[in-house]
Parts: sequence; C-alpha cells; structure tokens
Amino acid sequence: VWSDCAERMTLARAEPDGAGGVRMTDLARNAWHDALPVAVPGTRDVLFVSQRTGDARVWRTGIDGTGSAVSVPFADLSPDLLGLSHDGAQLTVVTSDGLFVGPVDGSSPPHQVLPADDGEQRSSFSRDGARLFVDAQRADRRSIVEVPVAGGATREVVGPTAFAPAHSPTEDVLAY
Repeated sequence: VWSDCAERMTLARAEPDGAGGVRMTDLARNAWHDALPVAVPGTRDVLFVSQRTGDARVWRTGIDGTGSAVSVPFADLSPDLLGLSHDGAQLTVVTSDGLFVGPVDGSSPPHQVLPADDGEQRSSFSRDGARLFVDAQRADRRSIVEVPVAGGATREVVGPTAFAPAHSPTEDVLAY
C-alpha cells in the first residue's frame, strides 16, 4: 500500500497482527516520496515510483523493509503510473508523453505503444504478454482498447464508460 497522507508519500506493508488488527511496516521509512507500488510476481519485491534522485523514476525494493531500494534501468522516463506483466518481465510506464513498454531488466530500451491521451492509460497485459488492454480516453469517449506490445494499431474491445482493465493471468478473461 502507499499513502500521501503524511508529509511524504510512503510505501508500507500491511499484515494481520494476529489480534484482529493490522501491523504496518514503513518500507520507505517516511524519508522519500515513494508511491504506486506494483508487486513483482514470484518474488517478495515491489516496483514503485520515487523521486529519490530528483526526478521521478522506477525503483525496486523488497517487502521485508530491511534492504535498500535500487533504481530500475527504464530510460529517463518520468512515470505517472506503472503496470507489470503477469510474469514480471515487462513493465508499462505512463508519462505525459504516453504509454511505454519494455523489459524490467533494461536489456532493451522501452518503446512507446500509445501517445498521451486525456485519461490515465491504466493497462493490463494479456496472459501471454503479447497484448495490452488499456484504459484510453479519446475526446469525450472512454473505453478499453487492445494494442500489441510490439506496437501497432489499437482495437476497441469494450465500449464507452469502461475503465480499469484487469486481464486474468490464467484465462482469456478481461475484467473492468
């Protein structure tokens, strides 16, 4: 979870305390502007956005709260929103310029798959990782479009007023 209720935006791990309450572990130690965590599948890590070095960048840290955060090599994009493939290998970043996708490990530079629009461009990878389902807004029309991860033409898959796509990692099912 993350919160911007304090002086700083902070990441925290929430766990049941066994007595009906919740124990919070502040991963950012309330020292940074950290936000928008995304769990990395198959690990105990999260990716998040932070301004630790001045500009907003993608970072990675463990959820145990004891290790240091490391910067993720994802070009010089200043992210507003993150998304992660079901296998944790590909990352989407929304910036003021649009939606970009690339490998989390930085083995090749991210590429733009959609230009900026009037909406947030929340996205979800298909279970095979080849397509993105994107919350897109064009003029006064908000819908979910499908776009190949490699780039290409979009196709509307859910009509007006649909948003917040979430594709199943095990079936060809899209929730919104």
